This record gives sequence, C-alpha cells and structure tokens, in this order.
Amino acid sequence: MADDDLGWDAPIPEKKTMEFSVMNKFLLDLVSGGSVAAIAETATIPIGGSLASVARFAPSLGLSLAFKEQYKNIFLEGVDKNDRARFMGGNMLSGAAAGATALCFVHPTQTFFARLAAQRDVVRTVRMRATSRETALGCLLSTFNSLNMFKAFFSSLPGNTFHGAFYFGLYDTMKVEGASGDQKLNFFSSFSLAVATTSLSYPFFIAGTINPDHVTFFLNHESSNNKVLSFVKNTVGYVVHQTQNFGLRQFAIRSVTGALVLASYDEIQKWLH
Repeated sequence: MADDDLGWDAPIPEKKTMEFSVMNKFLLDLVSGGSVAAIAETATIPIGGSLASVARFAPSLGLSLAFKEQYKNIFLEGVDKNDRARFMGGNMLSGAAAGATALCFVHPTQTFFARLAAQRDVVRTVRMRATSRETALGCLLSTFNSLNMFKAFFSSLPGNTFHGAFYFGLYDTMKVEGASGDQKLNFFSSFSLAVATTSLSYPFFIAGTINPDHVTFFLNHESSNNKVLSFVKNTVGYVVHQTQNFGLRQFAIRSVTGALVLASYDEIQKWLH
C-alpha cells in the first residue's frame, strides 16, 4: 500500500488561535476583569475589606479593563512601543478614557449603595437642617435630588480620569518597558510594578470613589447659602479627610488589591492570547 493511502503525506493542520469579535472581546474582558476584581476584593476582607467594596468595585474595574482594551486599539494604533513618549501617552489616554467611561455606567449604582450605607449620617444631617415648615423627610428628598447626583458625578469624574491614567496607563507602559524583547513579565514581577502604579494613583482613587464617607462629607460641607458646590475645594478636603482617618492601613489594602487585579488580569490575558 502506498504511503499516500496511509495519509503520511497529509498536511499537518495549523494550530488555531483564539480570535474574538470586538463585542465578544469586550464581554470576555469584562467578565475576566470583573471576576479577578471580585476575587481580589474578597481576599482583602479579613484585613479590612468588605462585601460592599466587592459589590461596588468589581463592576467598575471590570468595565474599566474592558474599555481600556478597546481604547488602546484607538490611541495605540500604529504606535511603535519604542517611541516611548507616544506609547506612554497612548496608554495613559486609554486608561483615562476607560476610567471616565466606566464611571458613566457605574455612577448611579455606586451613588445609590453609598447613600444607603450613609443613611444614618444623612438622616442625622437632615434632621439638623429641618425647620418647622420642612420635615426631615422633605429635606432628605431635596438633598438627594438630581442636581446633587450631577454634583457627585462631576466631582468624581476628574478623580476617576486621572486614576485610570496612572493605574492602567502607567502600568501598561511599565510592564512593556520592564520586559525583555517580546517576552512578558511573570506574575510576581507584574504584581511588583502594579503595587507601584496603584500607590501613585491612590490619591486619585480616593477623589473618584463614591462611598458613605464621600456622601456624608459633601453633605456636611455644603454651604446652605450656596447651592453650587465648590468641587475642587470639597474634593481636596475629602482626600485629606480620608487620609487622616485611614492612613497607611487603607493605603496598603488598596495597593495590594489593585495590584492583584492587574497582575491576575494579565495572567488571564496570556492564556487567552
């Protein structure tokens, strides 16, 4: 029997690589990013995290990571990674745009949960403001109107934008600079770089995060004579307030959690690609 009949000369099929459409890629990045964020946030519960943090930050980080990958296709198209200035600028623009875009989706739910968690402090605040003609309930409803929703959004937008630029953009730049050739960093090297970028972006993280303390602080520092908040003054004051209250403990928790998210997400991306 000839060798051809046995199939010895048949061409060996090429190894198929995973290819995804834009929407499938976005959904895959969203699920993988949200999953690693949920796991990382859950892992920090014994040292000071909470389930509320998992519910708030997992969707936000998942969306940010997914949008970041899409924006990189725009800002880094045709950019040589050896052109360090343009490469870094594209990465930071991608991260900034991702942080701002994700906020548009998660802001209503984050504000809702934050206000529920801050209910006791808010009720105490509105009771102090209530007059004989205005009940505490009426004051509470006027405090949570749509104008204040926009105030909270625009006060958080700069923080989320700069946080995304440093947290995602600076990390994506440093991991390429730290790798040799086309090789990729291992988990521990990625984690070390991520700790550094998370630490640098921490002040912007505080400014862009809507939590119970954020809501209470802004309500207590809103002037009754001025209906428009001074966003810069209140945001800077809130960052100082949070830093004084939590100090290095909260800083360490956020640095470890943020680094775990970036390093774990990169490991998943290696497997997918």
